Formats: sequence, structure tokens, C-alpha cells
Amino acid sequence: PGVCLLGADEPTPQAQGVASRLAETLATDRHHLIGGYAQGVDRTALDVARGNMGRVTMVLPVGIRVFTRVLAALQGDIQAGRLLVLSPYAPDAPLSDAAAAARLTLAAALADALVLVAPSATPSELLIGGEAREPGRGVWIWSGHDDPISAMWREAGAAPFEDADDARAQITALFGARPAELDKDGGSIDDLYGVEPIAFDDADEAIEVLGRSGHVPDALARRLRERDWTDD
Repeated sequence: PGVCLLGADEPTPQAQGVASRLAETLATDRHHLIGGYAQGVDRTALDVARGNMGRVTMVLPVGIRVFTRVLAALQGDIQAGRLLVLSPYAPDAPLSDAAAAARLTLAAALADALVLVAPSATPSELLIGGEAREPGRGVWIWSGHDDPISAMWREAGAAPFEDADDARAQITALFGARPAELDKDGGSIDDLYGVEPIAFDDADEAIEVLGRSGHVPDALARRLRERDWTDD
């Protein structure tokens, strides 16, 4: 599941530590970090996730060609399939305050969960309709920073968390078993968030259903037909 971790542009050491620890934990748990690479908590989260071999989507505030020099330094992660860099703007669009704010709204909308550490943006600036209460989607606010904007997030429905471990537990409770645990312990597909298993009676039905979403490679079709379906 995608998690967007946003917050202060100039966080306190405590806020920076919470964001860094949580980003490390989320990356280790194989969650997908989404952000706008803004200064402060946002950039820290994405850099820490990349440093821990996590999967990251970065939504730019400028055109993709304006970001060329930085992209060159990120090619290792891009080529490895761990980093996706997106821009909603024309290729040569320059930076503007409006574009910078809008890309954070888009990053938040792309995520299944939004975690805020001393945020500088209000609910109405980041969420469509300004309401955090949405079934199947989590919004959390760090309780270690008591200010008017954090209070607005709590009033909008964001759930408080005390530290990185508390946030991790709440995210796990929402999404079910962590993907890393499934890899390690051989968990059930039923534990995966958002997965609806499809039952097949035979190879032809499997190939027909899989073909609805794209081409079924010959090698896969051959393996399905070679399988013994009598006990399935």
C-alpha cells in the first residue's frame, strides 16, 4: 500500500527523527512511499526509504526536463525499478508556489494512507473536501507537535500517533499483515490489502480471465495447461 509521509519544511530534530524512523520502518515493511520531494519531512522520508531499498514514487513540482540533473543522480534506483518519478506539468514547466502546492495534493491523493509530522498544510489544502474520514484510507497526525494546523487535522478526523512504532502499528492494523511478514513467514494471500482472489476451474478459464487485462504470454499459457487441475 502507498503511504504519503508529509510535514514541516523545517522540522525540529524530534520531528525529523520521527519521520526518519517511520520512513525506515515503512520501507522495511515493503510499503510504497509517495511524496513530492519537498524540503523537510517529505524529502527526508523519500531519501530514507530509498536508502533502505524501499519503493518510492516522487511527484515533481516542475516539468520533468527541469529535473534532468537530479534524475541523473537517481538513475540507479530508477533502473532497479524502485523509483518512479512523475510530473503532472509540461516538460519544461518552471517552479511556482501554486505548482509546488498542487503536487503535494496529488501525492496525498495517490496514497492509501497519509501520515503527517508537524504539517504546514491544512486539511483543505491537501485533501479534496478537507475531510480525513474516508473508508479504507488512513490519515494520521503526530501528537508531538501541538499547533493550530495539527489541531485542524485532528478536527478533520486524523488519528493521533505518538511515535514511529505507534504509527507502524496503526498502519498495519488498517492494511493487515505486512508484506515483509508474508514474504518471511509464508502468509496467506487473504492477508494482503486490496487483493481479491479469482478462482479458476481449468486452464482455459484461467487464460481467458487473465487475457481480459492484457496478453497472456505463451510460456504462462503452456504452464497452466500442463498443470494438474484435478485437485484444485
